[in-house]
Amino acid sequence: MTIIAIDDVESCFDGSWIKEIHLNSSITSRFIEYLSTLGEMQYFPEFTRPFFKLHVEGKYLLKGIEGNSVIRMIAKPPIEKTMSQFQHMVLAFKGGEESNIT
Repeated sequence: MTIIAIDDVESCFDGSWIKEIHLNSSITSRFIEYLSTLGEMQYFPEFTRPFFKLHVEGKYLLKGIEGNSVIRMIAKPPIEKTMSQFQHMVLAFKGGEESNIT
């Protein structure tokens, strides 16, 4: 999976940024499970549009819907480092099997 675009949505008073991350494929339950290893995951597969929220302490909060190809991120500074680390995690996802990208 790859990130094809990142849009700035807005900046917040606390210095964090809201980003909209566009992926080259739809979010699957396997991808949500993969992301859950990063932090505290809330996942609601029983919703009509299965929703997830992932909190990675001190770095970011992700929100998304299974089946969509867009994730919303509220990122804490340093934004560039946070985005780079997240991009590596997305690239490392291989349909449920992580590669050794660091």
